[in-house]
Amino acid sequence: MVLRTLSNTPDEFACGAAGAASTDLTTLYDSLPEYWTAFLAEYRCRVADPTTQEGQALSRAHSPLYEAHRISAPLLIGQGAEDSRVRRAESEQIVSAMVGNGQPVTYLLFEGEGHGNRIVANNRAAMAITENFFAACLGGRAEPFGDALDGSTLTIPQGAQHVPGLAQALLTREE
Repeated sequence: MVLRTLSNTPDEFACGAAGAASTDLTTLYDSLPEYWTAFLAEYRCRVADPTTQEGQALSRAHSPLYEAHRISAPLLIGQGAEDSRVRRAESEQIVSAMVGNGQPVTYLLFEGEGHGNRIVANNRAAMAITENFFAACLGGRAEPFGDALDGSTLTIPQGAQHVPGLAQALLTREE
């Protein structure tokens, strides 16, 4: 919803943060794991049937990826590297589109995580980065990073410079 909202109403929000965000409903549908078979039938009824031209057009019309050029607010995206529901390609395609359009985006990738952070150190790192991201965008306070990134499996493939102090915190963290 964050991506859809930022692309539909680009002047309404100062920033956005999304985790495991689907960016293209067609690629999301095509990459869902086999054990989601029951959900796939419901998806075809409630969202769109990607096996039809009408369903493909509807999926494209509601996919934030194709409106990424409209996102003007800074964006923070978190992704589990082993997420089987919303694969990392979903995050990477919108990050790529935003970078290609010269838009500010920070991409957090957590190795060993699936759909949401279960490792405590990763959750702590994500919360610290999100707090500092919002503080930078909205003009509020944030705790310094300190040791908040220590022990996490975090990598930042894109945009560490958009969160004040993050690049330095990455250099000083203990693995």
